[in-house]
Amino acid sequence: MSSERAATKRPEMPSNRPRSRFANLPQTTIRKAITPYLPPPVIQAIERIDPKLEPFVEPEATLTLTVTFLLAWTVFLLLRFVTSRITGSGRAIADEDEDNVLSPKQTETTQHYEETVLLCGPPGAGKTRLFYQLCFGESNLPTVQSIKANVGITLQNEHGPSIRYMDWPGHAPLSDDALQPILKDKPRIVLVLDSTQPVASAADTLFNLLAYVHRQGRRQMQKPLIFVACHKSDISKAKNSKRVKIQIRSELERLLKVHSSDTPATPLWWPSGEPLELDELSFCDLHFTATNCEGEGSPELVAFTCTGNVPDVA
Repeated sequence: MSSERAATKRPEMPSNRPRSRFANLPQTTIRKAITPYLPPPVIQAIERIDPKLEPFVEPEATLTLTVTFLLAWTVFLLLRFVTSRITGSGRAIADEDEDNVLSPKQTETTQHYEETVLLCGPPGAGKTRLFYQLCFGESNLPTVQSIKANVGITLQNEHGPSIRYMDWPGHAPLSDDALQPILKDKPRIVLVLDSTQPVASAADTLFNLLAYVHRQGRRQMQKPLIFVACHKSDISKAKNSKRVKIQIRSELERLLKVHSSDTPATPLWWPSGEPLELDELSFCDLHFTATNCEGEGSPELVAFTCTGNVPDVA
């Protein structure tokens, strides 16, 4: 009797919940969407699971995959081109050389220019953004720290001179061989420093500039002017130009003492042991002005880059 009971199957009870004919619809829809992009073995396996995919099963998906890859690559190249044009790293600036801070392609140009403006200073001072504002009128362009020099030529107006602007990266020394022909061409020098930061690195750059100008002093008929741009003056914690000038003088005095003890036989650009007066340099003039990239920038800086002189401010 027990064996007969074990052999007898218990009838299945019907489910109280009716099975919807749309139960597998989301899964089928997803499978239909991804089927054209899968290899044939995977497609055949899915077809065995879901017979509704039989009309969508193709013998080979290689063509679909190839076309999709080519379209994706084309879109990527197009986006990269548009991005490079927006960020200003396109052909507006001369092509860069992989090994040099300043490549020959940037200095060899068929475009005529009459003057050169050299922007130099420590890294992070804002030279590149200032370069784009002066050269191209782009005041709100996002930039990154420059590894290579940026060069651009602009025509001030239809009757004015063409000016070549050069943004020299802060990590590169002024003694770089590529910069020597530019310095010998007597450019209009703008030292850019961040007025919200300590001035030690900017003073070191200015010390080297003064040493170079002092060595060239006998060959120059006119007393040159170095424009010191106390940049980022629109930031609340920025120091004014007078305060920056005092701090720069203190740092230059310290550097004069260090270099006089290192090379006592080499004459420096200021007499050893005497208090430094930046307004009484015999071989060049220094002009300190607060600058920023808001609006049209500093009128004094624009005037200096265009004419080489600073207008009298009442």
